[in-house]
Amino acid sequence: MSTSRKPPTINPGGVVSGTNFFGRDEEVKHFWEEIDKERHLLFVSPRRVGKTSLMQAIASKKRAPWTAVYVDLQGKTTAVGVLQEILTKVGQAPGLGKRMFDAFCGAVSQGVRVSAAGMSIELGKQAKEDWDGLAARLEASLLGQLSESERLLLMLDEFPVALGELFKDPATEQEARRLLRFFRKMRLDKDNRGRFAMVIGGSIGLMPLLRKHKISADANDLHPFRIGPWSEATANAFMDGVAKSERFDLPATTRGFVLDRTGRNPIPFHLQKMLAALKDLGIAADKIAEEDVDDVWMEILEHLDLDHYRERIGSIFPDEEAALALNLLDKITTDGPVNRQDLVAALGNEARCKVVLRILISDGYLVETRQGQSRIVTFANPMLAKFWKEF
Repeated sequence: MSTSRKPPTINPGGVVSGTNFFGRDEEVKHFWEEIDKERHLLFVSPRRVGKTSLMQAIASKKRAPWTAVYVDLQGKTTAVGVLQEILTKVGQAPGLGKRMFDAFCGAVSQGVRVSAAGMSIELGKQAKEDWDGLAARLEASLLGQLSESERLLLMLDEFPVALGELFKDPATEQEARRLLRFFRKMRLDKDNRGRFAMVIGGSIGLMPLLRKHKISADANDLHPFRIGPWSEATANAFMDGVAKSERFDLPATTRGFVLDRTGRNPIPFHLQKMLAALKDLGIAADKIAEEDVDDVWMEILEHLDLDHYRERIGSIFPDEEAALALNLLDKITTDGPVNRQDLVAALGNEARCKVVLRILISDGYLVETRQGQSRIVTFANPMLAKFWKEF
């Protein structure tokens, strides 16, 4: 972690950048190591750890010979809409972006409307109906324009969310499958190796979604890139920075109270929410008591929208497994940390329970730790455990 940076400020929401992009130097370094190994990456992490901030930070800093293009696919409900957004963002990239954009517009001369600014595109009916031709021209326009010394890194944020929307409607389910096959073809084409990389991230997991629809093979070439919560050391370093930037220096004991509630390895967003709410109390940092921390914690839980953890169970599990997942989470809520072997035995259907448990751990609901010969399963952090119990 660089010591020459300005200290961060509290920013409890939204994408962070610049000074406030904090504590992820190792992830950025590891990211480029993986890209240099010619791997296509799938971000795997709990919600609110800063996936989007990490993607945008990487895309914002030039690293020759790569041109990184960040594309937010939230709200895209058609396959053509996904391609349009990719083309628009590629066209806005400095340097080779305009070459690629112009090449596509030239290749698809019919049924294309370009914005007055020249860097936004809308495909008409004729272009939309020829999916195979459209996909082929897109790949040729993007990768055919690369010189021997140029590389393209395409970062697709919220692609799993866009796919989930397509899968909801039988009329567009086939579009989801087409997109997956097209992107897989781009990644596996030997002519693209070493000159093109794809990164996929999102607020829901891609692989559980594909598993639910029995098409996991269409993404099995993606290499998992795990982004965890902050370590306790990073959390304390952040609070050190806040002490300097905002003159809000919590004593060590009070910091301990905070981390007892957020988790010793906190989700960055959760810690920032706690710090912002404590600062808003208007009490001097050294006068904040444990009761104040508790009051703030409960108020945050009442308003922090963690319902999505329950809601997305249905999006990543088939119905029978969704019911099992909820039963499993409820049992841990009631019993507290549970021996994995006892948990599986109590819920029955050992094989299916193990699959559900693995996905809940991967998706940030639960963690598993070893205590001697036992494997203990519990909620991933105190915020989620308290929410599941109280709300």
